[in-house]
Amino acid sequence: RLRQETVISKFDDLVHLGLKAIQWHDRDMIKNTVDAMSSLVVEYWAKRPSIRNADWFSVPHVRSNMALVFLSDDEVAEFDERGSWLEWKLLYSFLIIFSELLEHFKELTFIVTNNMLMIGRVAADMGDVNTLKMLQKYFNTLIRYSMNKSDVRSAFNVLHHYRGFAEYLLDASRTAPASKRDELQALVGEIGKSF
Repeated sequence: RLRQETVISKFDDLVHLGLKAIQWHDRDMIKNTVDAMSSLVVEYWAKRPSIRNADWFSVPHVRSNMALVFLSDDEVAEFDERGSWLEWKLLYSFLIIFSELLEHFKELTFIVTNNMLMIGRVAADMGDVNTLKMLQKYFNTLIRYSMNKSDVRSAFNVLHHYRGFAEYLLDASRTAPASKRDELQALVGEIGKSF
């Protein structure tokens, strides 16, 4: 429990730092903050196979965090089954930063979408279809956010990185084991249906 709370606290600190950097219009700090969040998850993925404590992957221990309080019971069950609460926390943190950038520093929204593309590439290389599906959902959400703000530049950036994500999935599906190939191709098909 303590380790989960520590990781969540670090994510929250990074989000807070990113929001402050947006207020201060500090481009480097915004980029470094988003990059740090991505790096944290990529490093976690490298160590994930060695985690022996099954409680680490369980959501209920971390539901005291405000972002996690709003998860439905179905979402909690899904994250418990997949052990993907940390990936969700990353994408939710990206959503918060993107939303603030959209309001106050539109020209930097690409930092978030570029990191999502990078995370998507790593997840595709690992065959982590659950994270890829979450990324699809969040890319679609960022498109909606951009369109609701009538922000053409941000919408273009989201679509540009989303296309890169879909292309990478398609390439990865060609070399993936048969068990993952169909799932990756189906996900690319779902992305295509979004448009």
